[in-house]
Amino acid sequence: MMKAAVRIMWLVVFLIPFAAVHAQENVQAGLEAFIAEIAPEDGPAVAVSITIGDQKWMAAGGLVDVTGTTTATAGDAFRIASISKTWLAVVVMQLRDEGKLSLSDAARDWLPDAVVTALANADQATIQQLLTMTSGIPEYLNDDFFNAVAENTAATWTPEEVLGFAHGLPASFAPGEGFEYSNSNYVLLQVVVEAVTGQPMHAVMRERIFEPLGLDDTYVQIQESGSPFVHGYEDFDGDGEAEDVTDYNDGAGLGDGALISTVSDITRFYQALFVEHSLLSENSVQEMIDAGRNDDQYGIGLEVYEDESGLMIGHTGAVLGFTGAVYYAADLDAVIVILYGSDGMDEAHIERLVELAEGVEAD
Repeated sequence: MMKAAVRIMWLVVFLIPFAAVHAQENVQAGLEAFIAEIAPEDGPAVAVSITIGDQKWMAAGGLVDVTGTTTATAGDAFRIASISKTWLAVVVMQLRDEGKLSLSDAARDWLPDAVVTALANADQATIQQLLTMTSGIPEYLNDDFFNAVAENTAATWTPEEVLGFAHGLPASFAPGEGFEYSNSNYVLLQVVVEAVTGQPMHAVMRERIFEPLGLDDTYVQIQESGSPFVHGYEDFDGDGEAEDVTDYNDGAGLGDGALISTVSDITRFYQALFVEHSLLSENSVQEMIDAGRNDDQYGIGLEVYEDESGLMIGHTGAVLGFTGAVYYAADLDAVIVILYGSDGMDEAHIERLVELAEGVEAD
């Protein structure tokens, strides 16, 4: 009996690491097969990652520049578009927790008079309503703005200049009486953060997030210089062919989509926020999530929904030539990230990544 027990114990000791290695190999093989499907070797770059605890799998495909021969890697940087909103929301929550502002503050208390008087609802909306897209403030990303981008693709834009494209437009609804995703809210939050701190947004983010977390490959576009990022492609002129729009400035570096980053740095940020609670207290993070537990599914800088895999918390993003998504799958304790150098984002891709993460649990 003793010998049999020893054999069983030996098998358990042997099989547990074997199963872990097997799971890792399965996920990595699955990621590489997935990339092979969605990222042609001669097409725009795509990078993906799945992280569960201290286990991490990454893959990439396509080219950094489709006119060249350099294959994309999982360490390459991308414009991450509206994924950036969560980072700015975290800064606002930090300032709230430090007593430097209140979410119930009227936004007008922190905004220039010229902005308040020209923008519908800016004289009534609160900081909370900006964060949750319930202000009713109209969208600046409209045809007039994109026509201006087309006329001068190299133009640089300030918050006040882009908000000018929403001047004179009617409010979508009274503050707090509805939901509408409007990027104007987060451009206004940039102005608020800079007024509260007396520093430009890039300096605030660097001091509060980038440096504490060691995010060496993340920076605020336009406001900061950093390592090059992959090229982005989209059919901007409507001729049926995607062109290189990497250098088209569609409001890059502003509060609604400021950041350049990598799948690894995004994952580190999400783990610090949702797993370690090193950026905000657990209660403050829960407040961000709970604000989205309604039909609108948008919390404080977060998209929140439930599916077969459980609670999903994160954000998608899209700017000219770049799309992406990151989610913390709470029931799996998994962070999944996918970044594209194109407008190729597909909800089915996110579902595939979640299925691979579920496979780790099953193994």
